[in-house]
Amino acid sequence: MKILKIKFFIIGLIALCSLNACIEVDKTLGLDYVPDSQLLQVNIREFTVPIYTAATDSICTSRESVRSIGYMINEPFGLFYAGAVFRMVPYTNSFTYPEGAILDSAILHIPIANKVIAGDEGKMQQTLYLHQLNRDLQSDKDIYYYNNSLKIPDYNSMAIGDPYEYRGEDTIKIRLGTVYAQALMNATEEEMSNDTLFLQTFKGLYLAADTLALPSGLQGGRIAYFNNAWITTYYHKSVEDDTAHYYLYYINPDLANFNVYKHSSVHLANDQPTANIYIEGLAGVKPYIDFNDVKVKIQAMLDSLGSEPSKLLINRLELITQIDYPTYNMDNFPVMTTFAYKDTSAFLYSFLIDTYLSQFDGLLNRSLRQYSYNPTYFSQGLFIPHSQDKDIRHLYIYPLYSYYDYYGQRIYDLERTYYSFGVLKGPNAKIKLSYTLLP
Repeated sequence: MKILKIKFFIIGLIALCSLNACIEVDKTLGLDYVPDSQLLQVNIREFTVPIYTAATDSICTSRESVRSIGYMINEPFGLFYAGAVFRMVPYTNSFTYPEGAILDSAILHIPIANKVIAGDEGKMQQTLYLHQLNRDLQSDKDIYYYNNSLKIPDYNSMAIGDPYEYRGEDTIKIRLGTVYAQALMNATEEEMSNDTLFLQTFKGLYLAADTLALPSGLQGGRIAYFNNAWITTYYHKSVEDDTAHYYLYYINPDLANFNVYKHSSVHLANDQPTANIYIEGLAGVKPYIDFNDVKVKIQAMLDSLGSEPSKLLINRLELITQIDYPTYNMDNFPVMTTFAYKDTSAFLYSFLIDTYLSQFDGLLNRSLRQYSYNPTYFSQGLFIPHSQDKDIRHLYIYPLYSYYDYYGQRIYDLERTYYSFGVLKGPNAKIKLSYTLLP
C-alpha cells in the first residue's frame, strides 16, 4: 500500500512540472510596468574644446633617486639641459688615512643606468665638468630643492677634475684634481667619523655638461641617468710601502640630492589655440585645457535640451588629442600621461584622482596615434556646487610614471626624471560625452 501511494505521488509531481513548463516566462524585467516618462536613455554628444600650449613652473627634483646629465636640441623646443647635484660621504665612519700616506690618484666612477637619445648619436660627444659646491645644503631629506635651485654663486666655476668627453659609454670616469683629492685625504678624524662635519667642509658636487660650444646644426642629443656613484682614492701608506691601497666615498641617498634642468621652450607658450600644441616633460611646456570650457559646452547642450545640470548624469566623458605623426617620432613622446593642476598652496603640481581608475587611460596609443582620457568622475564634479576649486579646472597634460610599493600596490607620480617631448594636433581637443538626463 505504501509503495502504491509513493507511485501516485511521483506521477502527480511529474504532471505538475509538465504543466508549469508550458507557462511562458516574462523576461522584460518589468518594463511594461514603468511609465514612458520614467524610462532612462543614454545619449551621446560630440564637441570640441580649445587646447593651448602653456609654460609650467619649476618642479621639485630632490625626491628622486636618479640623477641626470647631458643635453638635447630638438626644434622647436630648443636646448634642454640636465645636470646633477649630489653629496658624497666616507664609506665608513671609522677610517682615517695613515699619517704620511701618499696620494696616487682619485677617480669618480659613475655607472650609467639608462640613456635617452634623439638624433644622430655619432655627433653626441659631450664634455662633462665636475664642480665643488660653495653652498651648504640642508641635511633634511624633506627639504625641497627644485630644478632651478642651483645658482651660479652656489658652486666654484673652476672644475675640480679633468674634463671628460662622454660618448655614450656605460661608465663615466672623471679623474679628480690633486688639490681636491689631497683635501679628502687631509680630512680630520672628526670629519671622517661624522657625516655632518664632513659635509661642512665637502659641501657637495655638481656634475655639469658644457653647452657653450655645441656642434653646428646639432639636432638631438643624449641624457644619461645614474643612481649611484663613488670616489675611489688610491694611495700608498708610505714611501717604502709597495702595496697600493684604496678608500671609497659614496653618494648618501638619505640627503636631498637634486637635478638641475634648463628649458628653452617658453617661447612656445600661447594664450590662443594653434595648429601645433607642444608637450615637453619635466619643467617644459605642456598642453593646457581649461575644463571651464568643457562645462560651458555641456551647459549649452543642456539649455538646448531644456534641461538643467541637476538632472545630468555623465556616464562617460572621453577627451581625445591626436599626435602629430609622422612629422614627429613617437619614440620621443611620453608613454604615459595624465591631467595635472597647479596646487597653489604647495607650489607643486598634483594629478586628478581619476588617474587611479583603470578606465582613465592616458597611455600613448600608437595604432590610433592619440592620447585618450576618461576624467568622468572629475567632470561630473563640474556641476556639483562647491565640489571643486575653480583653479583645479585648469589642467595640464603631464607625463606620468608608475611603480609598485612594498605591498604590491601600484603608485603613480608625475614624471620628474626622464625627459620626453612631442607635438599634438590643435587647435581643439575632441570630447565624446555619454550622458543620461533624469526626468
